[in-house]
Amino acid sequence: MNKSKNSIRTRLEKQAKSELKQAPTKKHQVSRKTDSLRLNWKDAVVFSLITVFGCGYWLQSGTLIAIGS
Repeated sequence: MNKSKNSIRTRLEKQAKSELKQAPTKKHQVSRKTDSLRLNWKDAVVFSLITVFGCGYWLQSGTLIAIGS
């Protein structure tokens, strides 16, 4: 009975060591896929709104300066 407990324990320890060795490689591959800017749709919407309103203000300010001169 003691031998079977040891054998199960040694098997589990070997399995845990092999999983620990494999885990960083899997994690590294996943991080490559998401290693971009990590923006979601809310960030894209805010950026596009700021761009639209900023360009509109820039165009409007040019016409207002031309009218005022």
